Amino acid sequence: DINKRNIFVVLVSNEDKVLAGQGHPTDTVPINNGVIDTSLKEDLIRFIDNRGDVTGFEEVYEKNPNSDPYSSDNPRKAIVSLQNQVNTSYGMYIKVQDILTEAYNDLRDRESKKRFGIKYNELNEENKEVIKNYYPMRVSEAELRE
Repeated sequence: DINKRNIFVVLVSNEDKVLAGQGHPTDTVPINNGVIDTSLKEDLIRFIDNRGDVTGFEEVYEKNPNSDPYSSDNPRKAIVSLQNQVNTSYGMYIKVQDILTEAYNDLRDRESKKRFGIKYNELNEENKEVIKNYYPMRVSEAELRE
């Protein structure tokens, strides 16, 4: 069973509008001239790295004293559900996917610099695995029916 607080839904509509929210997509993400607002990436990072409940993962994560008790437990339990409607444009879907990847890359870079003093993509394979285990990319993709 997955608690709703551990799921962040990003929906790309068939009109290329982006909705996002924890548990279900409730907030419209601003798009200006085809550019998706940075708030989506910021919300994803905050959700993934919330660390509100680290029970069972104390040896891996330190509890975030400023965590949202209604947000994800920790990065290993945080799931991003990327959903699109049937007629979503490929371009908009890729833009959203890129933002999702950027969010994980930013988190991995931050942790890599903290532990090893260099960016994630500069690490050797062994150390990359350490960071990937700390911030596993848990993404579910689905196409929704009308």
